[in-house]
Amino acid sequence: FTGNSAPKLPAPKLLGPLVDKDTPPKDPAVLKNIPPVSKSDILSWSGGTCAYFSRINVFNEVGTRITEDDCLFSGSAFTKEIGDETLLLETVERLWDQAGDLDKTYSWSVTPCWNSMGPSFIYAPDCTNTTDSEKWYFHTAGKPPTLTAPTNNSSTKIPILLSWQGNGASYRYQVSKDA
Repeated sequence: FTGNSAPKLPAPKLLGPLVDKDTPPKDPAVLKNIPPVSKSDILSWSGGTCAYFSRINVFNEVGTRITEDDCLFSGSAFTKEIGDETLLLETVERLWDQAGDLDKTYSWSVTPCWNSMGPSFIYAPDCTNTTDSEKWYFHTAGKPPTLTAPTNNSSTKIPILLSWQGNGASYRYQVSKDA
């Protein structure tokens, strides 16, 4: 069975990240229940019965899907229960590529997918006739630092002394000769 010819795939069960075991992060209006995450954290879920792929859906604050990889390998369609699946947040590059991505609330869900044979006998995900998981939220940690020296729109001589205020574990900076 695949896609429309098969029974509807059930929704996966989301497992984490969690602030505590009793409070799933489902409501962005209650920010105390939204866990802060970093690159080393993981999203986890229990794979859906008979799902072969899992589509990981990560949405920004306005609801636009930002995940690049459509589906990730999830297991075998021949097993009844696949078990726990994980996604390292570092692999979702769109969460970390701009300073403005930090200190933001994102939502996520998982869609179970069938396995279908594509052109040239390449396996491809078929996410029709499935049920998405519920939507949970997380909050990216950190804030962009504030540059204190040199001041904005000023020039300086080499050797340069950079100074900033921030609470990051590490920083990346870029120097250019023009705007």
